Amino acid sequence: MRKRTYADLLLDGLIVILLLVGLLLSLAILRVPMLGPPADPLIPLTASPPWYFLPFYFVLQTFAPNQGLFILLAFFVLLFAVPLFGRLRRPRRTHVRLLGLLVCALLIWLVRVAVGQENPDASCLVCHSEIKVDYLESVHAVFDVDCVACHGGDSSTLDLERAHDRTLGFRGVPSRDQIPQLCSSCHADPVRMKPYGLRTDQFAEYLTSKHGQRWKEGDPNVAICTDCHTAHRILPAYEPQSSINRQSVPDTCARCHSNAILMEPYGLAVDQAEAFKRGVHGVALLEQGNMKAPNCATCHGTHGAIPPGVEDITKVCGTCHINERRYFNASLHKKAMDEQKISECASCHGNHEVAPADTGRPLYATCNLCHLPDSKAVTLAEKLKVLLVGAQQAVEEAEAALIEAEAQAYEVSPYRSRMIEARAYLIEALPVQHSLDVAQIEELTRRARSISEDVRSQVHGLLSVRSLRLVGLALIWGYLVLTLIVILLYRRERRRG
Repeated sequence: MRKRTYADLLLDGLIVILLLVGLLLSLAILRVPMLGPPADPLIPLTASPPWYFLPFYFVLQTFAPNQGLFILLAFFVLLFAVPLFGRLRRPRRTHVRLLGLLVCALLIWLVRVAVGQENPDASCLVCHSEIKVDYLESVHAVFDVDCVACHGGDSSTLDLERAHDRTLGFRGVPSRDQIPQLCSSCHADPVRMKPYGLRTDQFAEYLTSKHGQRWKEGDPNVAICTDCHTAHRILPAYEPQSSINRQSVPDTCARCHSNAILMEPYGLAVDQAEAFKRGVHGVALLEQGNMKAPNCATCHGTHGAIPPGVEDITKVCGTCHINERRYFNASLHKKAMDEQKISECASCHGNHEVAPADTGRPLYATCNLCHLPDSKAVTLAEKLKVLLVGAQQAVEEAEAALIEAEAQAYEVSPYRSRMIEARAYLIEALPVQHSLDVAQIEELTRRARSISEDVRSQVHGLLSVRSLRLVGLALIWGYLVLTLIVILLYRRERRRG
């Protein structure tokens, strides 16, 4: 038998590695995790690899991209060197030296990374290790915006005096009154921001806001850039952990606006955030995960944040509720509220704790705030309620009948398409009520109710013959069982004969 050489053992190791790689690729193809419902294409998803790729994932997440890749390659190189130990019962000095050189080279590289030679700014992180993780996860670190850009000094040295040399522009920790201008020195520069597609008017907008106006007056407690974006862990808005992610904005605003001590000098309420979370908008955004639902910034703005005035409410709400605004502007309410300077949408729906538009809600409870209980306006409101509630009940009863028919294996797809039309009429009728046009609402609800009642009648007709189907099925099974018994008896008689 031929003596196995190092090349033979190396090939054995290669075969094992290739088999492992093939296994991983097979798992990646055959065991694709469930994707769930379609995601918003404008919001990138965070990485969530399957279990069999977790070791590689953690390596690449722990180290910078070039470092993580190098570590993985070094791991595979060491795997190729494993046969060396099986081949050499008595290691020769040459092989030991080669292996030692390899280990030393790896250690030198790791030390080189540790002292920050590949990232000159890492020298700041040697002392300021408490912010290392936050900074390395930030968008500034991704695009090489280093510590010096905000704090000045020299980041290429470990000498404390030179690193903090004022003659080199070191400014240390900026004061709160310096931060807006410091951030705008980059973010208001079109040349710097153009490669990233970022706006350059945030600082100008900030100066028009209540926050910016009080900042100019020297108010030390007013919100500045770092209160919303944080100082070092600045993440893009699409990141779920970001303080400016759509779902994070209510809590970000609440850090100040739910602080009773901080808001007391300004006479502002501190229950807006909790009220928003209880409202239909907060439930949709935070509980149902609807990323198109509004948050604080949708109505108040971001950098130019300012409470919408009485005359602006309908415009703010109308940016999303377009049809409601159109019908309201054509109603008698529009003229009356403008004359009395009454807040339009918020007067009935509220501002932060917006109640859902429930057709079963007693309208007179809201209408009585302005109208007398026995007035024509309240009577009209009750009539609108009867029309809308009747149409909604008809639609729900028809859809319930379809669900029952589907459970009994009836083909109901033609009826489904008709119910889509019925629900469309109902949905169209809901914003029309803002116009107070009874005739138009009657027509739309009549169509929704007529289609729904017709579908329900036909589906009930299908369900009514179900008992006949069961009787027929029982007769067929009786015939089959009888036939089977006759065949078995005949076969037994033949065996006896």
